[in-house]
Amino acid sequence: HTHTHTHTHTHTHTHTHTHTRDFSWDNTRWAVVDAVTGATVQHKQEDGISNATETHEAVSAELIVDGTALHSAAGQAVSASVIRQRRSVLDFVPAYVMPRHIFASILARLVPALSPIPWDAHPYTAHIPLIGVYVLQVEGMRPGYYGLVRNQSALPHLKELLPDLLWQKNEELPDNLPFFLLKQSEAKHAEGESEKNVDESEAAKLASKLAACHQGIAKECSFTVAMFSPIEAILSRHGLHHYKHIHWAAGLVGHVLYLEAEAMGLGGTGMGCFLDDTAEQDFGLRVGVTETLEEPLNDKETESSEHATSAPTTTTTTTTTTTTTTTTRNASGLYDIYHFAIGAKSTLDNRYPYWQYQDEMFGAVEI
Repeated sequence: HTHTHTHTHTHTHTHTHTHTRDFSWDNTRWAVVDAVTGATVQHKQEDGISNATETHEAVSAELIVDGTALHSAAGQAVSASVIRQRRSVLDFVPAYVMPRHIFASILARLVPALSPIPWDAHPYTAHIPLIGVYVLQVEGMRPGYYGLVRNQSALPHLKELLPDLLWQKNEELPDNLPFFLLKQSEAKHAEGESEKNVDESEAAKLASKLAACHQGIAKECSFTVAMFSPIEAILSRHGLHHYKHIHWAAGLVGHVLYLEAEAMGLGGTGMGCFLDDTAEQDFGLRVGVTETLEEPLNDKETESSEHATSAPTTTTTTTTTTTTTTTTRNASGLYDIYHFAIGAKSTLDNRYPYWQYQDEMFGAVEI
């Protein structure tokens, strides 16, 4: 941690003093991490999930992935450059509108039937069946909440699981891209002095930013994604050790997005902080539940008598208070695993060039 203190003396000079505090050598143990690690150890041979191509339909002859830099004549050299220079973008160009064909090409890379590599070498691709997409600034596309179904055979089940969503195909994108509008972005209207009216485009950007722990880059990019997984069903069927496989499967999606963004001359960022409950609610996976609770406040006793000679009658009056709370409940069984943002890199994006990164991080080790 570096603390910088600046003292300005009027009409004289500015003096800057920097104090660096060393990292603590103490090791803090988090019991929950050890508990999860122990619970997800694989105690038996892998459980029958074979090559990923068996869980997905045959590769389509109508590939919509066009020729990118990775497939040029000097493909090997260009690929090496793209792989080495990929980084998490620190600053996007807010005004950039992504061309529709680039958007479709990036998404197609995540569908094994349209782009087999690297999914044909990974047996757990089906652990992330649905990718939610916050469309913010894409050519010819209305801002809102969309869904990319990675396995076409899973579509009927997803529609049955989430019947209240729109599931509208976008006519501007290739027919064989399983991409659907799930929810429209709605303009927000002022409800208090601190709020302002925003249109549907700004509302989608604010939702993306909120789901990413209020990080500005999630608002300034072209689109962000949330990767959803049926965690409970997977663990029940395959064992607790698949908790790790779920996260690795999401991480592989992130790596493909990094490479595709770089190959297109764009950039991406994996979100280190995101609000899973918020994203699940944005995409209609989590619904509101209203609960009413009545609690007694006190008991009050009163005495009354119709005649002076009669014994008094004691009446107990119970006063109750009613509390109504609204919470959310995940009714779909799909949970948010990982967030990612893609857009145009700003000139203010201070990332290491790959050669400097290579030299400083790996020393004399040749890559």
